[in-house]
Amino acid sequence: MRIIGKDNFLDELEKTRKDFQSDYYAMYSSVLDGIVKDPVCMMVPIDDHIVHRGDGIFEAFNCFEGKIFNLEGHLKRMEASCRLLEYDMPFSIAEMTDIIKTTVFEGGHKDCTVRPYVSRGQGSFGVNPYDCKKSNFYVVVTKRIPFFMDRHPAGALVALSKFPPKKDIFARSKNCNYIVNVMMKKEAVDSGVDFVVSVSEDGYVAEGSTENIGLINQDNWLLFPEIDGVLAGTTMLRAMALGQELVGRGVLSGVAFAKLEPKDFECAKEVMMVGTTLNVTSVCSFCDKGVSGGKPGAISKMLNDMLFDDIYGNDELATNCF
Repeated sequence: MRIIGKDNFLDELEKTRKDFQSDYYAMYSSVLDGIVKDPVCMMVPIDDHIVHRGDGIFEAFNCFEGKIFNLEGHLKRMEASCRLLEYDMPFSIAEMTDIIKTTVFEGGHKDCTVRPYVSRGQGSFGVNPYDCKKSNFYVVVTKRIPFFMDRHPAGALVALSKFPPKKDIFARSKNCNYIVNVMMKKEAVDSGVDFVVSVSEDGYVAEGSTENIGLINQDNWLLFPEIDGVLAGTTMLRAMALGQELVGRGVLSGVAFAKLEPKDFECAKEVMMVGTTLNVTSVCSFCDKGVSGGKPGAISKMLNDMLFDDIYGNDELATNCF
């Protein structure tokens, strides 16, 4: 077995370089107190509890034409997740904003995806959170993939998951313990559908692996599962706010959270998946039953278009990085 030390570490690291790492633009690490731009040097200490316990919190959002959309909303949710799971915020929201903007700028790409992480920190390989001396902060900037409807204009196939939803604070915080989410995504791929959604013990639909699900019912209400059992998706909340504009225009009757069963989606006028990497995605099939005539719904498309206008034209929700 070879022993790798400081004298040959970088040479050995270079041998690990992969083609797909060209999609990794920049990483900030509070451990190094700086930004790394070479993908093979983007690392997290193995004794950080985010690595061996999943003991961390994260967010994901996009930068369009050099401007991050709804950064404040994401960082406020990160702060709320820290409170729920009793983390110390390593920086203030203002300081995080500056770090994120600088990391995006140094990444050199005006269109990208940004993922900040707060970890419990380094200190041991045990489960005791008090072993960690201080929390760490990381920011990773990567290539942004096109939205789902740009890649699949016919709409999405959705099925029910065999995995139960997370509960309580684990559902309401965006934490790094994502094994259930990983298994749900694997389930979707193995089943030949685009997304699966979990169902609670009470029989109510919750959410997808990384997406919220909503519907337009026969009375033209835009409805999403009640917020206490799902993550408060920033895209979902923004779509609901835009939906209120459609209420004012007479397109929708109302917008609300509700207890929704699978049958509500099966008989809905439209079903949609919403999320940071999706925007508003029309569902053409739910549990092998056609939705909206098996094609993208008109109101879902309208909401998606409104969200695009919001992303590219709402300066109040834009944070300029360049």
